[in-house]
Amino acid sequence: MSGVEEEARPLLAGVPGPGVPAAELVSVSKAFGPTPALSDVSLALRPGEVLALPGGDPARDQDRPPCPGHQHRKRPVEPQEHVRKAHAAQTVRSGEPPMRPPSSVLAEVPQRLELSLAQLAARARSLIRPGRRVILGITGAPGAGKSTVAGALQRAMTGTAAVVGMDGFHLAQDELVRLGRQDRKGAPDTFDPHGYAALLRRLKDERDPFVYAPVFRRDLEDPIANHLRIDRATPLVITEGNYLLLDEEGWTLARQQLDEVWFLDLPDEIRRHRLILRHQEFGKDPETARRRAAGSDQDNADIVRATQDAANLIVTVIDEQPIGA
Repeated sequence: MSGVEEEARPLLAGVPGPGVPAAELVSVSKAFGPTPALSDVSLALRPGEVLALPGGDPARDQDRPPCPGHQHRKRPVEPQEHVRKAHAAQTVRSGEPPMRPPSSVLAEVPQRLELSLAQLAARARSLIRPGRRVILGITGAPGAGKSTVAGALQRAMTGTAAVVGMDGFHLAQDELVRLGRQDRKGAPDTFDPHGYAALLRRLKDERDPFVYAPVFRRDLEDPIANHLRIDRATPLVITEGNYLLLDEEGWTLARQQLDEVWFLDLPDEIRRHRLILRHQEFGKDPETARRRAAGSDQDNADIVRATQDAANLIVTVIDEQPIGA
């Protein structure tokens, strides 16, 4: 029997003993024509486990023709539990680094890393693909440094990236007053998530020669429409905001347009200190700034932090940073 045959553990060879894989794959690669499907995948499946290898984004793949001979069937799944079991079932040969799962798996089992801005820029640059625009999301609690990191990445990309902020879809102050939500400014229901999703969809489709996006002016405490122009030739769009991973109506539509989402993790003590300084910078007295940081800002931070496990990457940025958003 050859070495390959000796290592194979077929499913039909009877029920293996406890802890022994019923099936095992090592360094499997597969492609359909020019399109790679698996790249150097290793995993083990034990009796009683359910294994799922998620594919791409159904919202973007629905118009693509099926692979020859593949029958599409709908079946109920519980993706988070299945993916965690799939991730836990990986086998790594001695001396090799752990296999990095595809981004669809990372959405359930995020990587946790400490990286410099230069390393994040290199990772962002690696996302760019010829012939299609990539949208990278950066999220985190208020004060985590989202706008700072997004701006640093844009500068590092030397003209190949644009930044679009979720805050441009804040409801206007007059509308917040009409709705009675002015004291909760920054909460999920003080934004227009459907409008945000529609803009991201236009950016993803690349049908228009250029797209205008709104921005939020902190000095005015109001959004300004059509302030930022993104040309079709821009290969990478970086969008940042609190609720990119929120599993609620409208926000999930926005998430479907994002290729990858990074969650910025920062100790609460540092994050709240940044918020207090930022509020003072824009005219709040120290007591009002502290009350805002400990009140509605903290409420929103709790909502955002609960979404972090849906990110592809949870990252602590190790560079010194100025006050961020």
